[in-house]
Amino acid sequence: MNILDETVIDANPFTRLNVYCPAQPPHGHTFFEFALVLNGTCKHSMCGGPLKELKHGALVLIRPDEYHEISFSGKDCLYRDYYATVDAMKNICNAIGENFYQELTSRKEPYITNLSVDEFNAISHKSSLFNGTNPISGEQAAHLSQLHKTIIIELLGCFIAKNITGNGAVPDWLNDLYMHLTYFDYIYLSIDEIIAKTGYSHSYVSQMFKKHFNTSIIAYHNKNKVTYSCKMLGNMKIIDIATMLGWENPKNYTIEFRKIFGCSPTQYLKNGKKQNII
Repeated sequence: MNILDETVIDANPFTRLNVYCPAQPPHGHTFFEFALVLNGTCKHSMCGGPLKELKHGALVLIRPDEYHEISFSGKDCLYRDYYATVDAMKNICNAIGENFYQELTSRKEPYITNLSVDEFNAISHKSSLFNGTNPISGEQAAHLSQLHKTIIIELLGCFIAKNITGNGAVPDWLNDLYMHLTYFDYIYLSIDEIIAKTGYSHSYVSQMFKKHFNTSIIAYHNKNKVTYSCKMLGNMKIIDIATMLGWENPKNYTIEFRKIFGCSPTQYLKNGKKQNII
């Protein structure tokens, strides 16, 4: 495995914008690296773990004792790397707290989170000031160095804020799953296919979903499928709609439909309750 030292960031020691490029095989570095997904999605793996999809706003910290691999999922993907040498990170961490550097480096779990809209916009705006610059010497280099430290502190603050929320917060992967269940490409998938995408076991996903959303993942998926099916009523046969959405028996589709709307699909149409689904 390739270990990158500080010479690879000598030309641009603060940050780099990554536009579509070939996949980067597993590698580590002697410095700290933050990776922030700016647009689209990418595939990412930490320390030999499974490749997982990171989306717009995802932030990952790779410490000197860790390694990772990353690849673009499409040509619309864009992400930015932020660098900090060990000495620079120690100085920044000392400004945050006396033992913060030790806490940062001793934690066993990887640092991965999703930025809020406000966090993302604030950091992206500051980062754009590095575009087209070559900070080597002079007053501009000093200002960029100060700006870089500010950004690194903000990035670390995003992880600190997440820790304050405690164990009751919805995990990022689960929140992502919850949102995806309403997407067009997930509507037609079975529960087994959906859960397989998370990388966790069926029982664990079901347990976590119930805990955080107070409903079963199956019930929630069926609700979304039934709601989505309303746009097809009147344009397709009910048996075809049921089959398309994964119900082998149209009676089961009707049962689920009644749970949501209190009537059958046929009655729904007769009552003029057809609605637009956004």
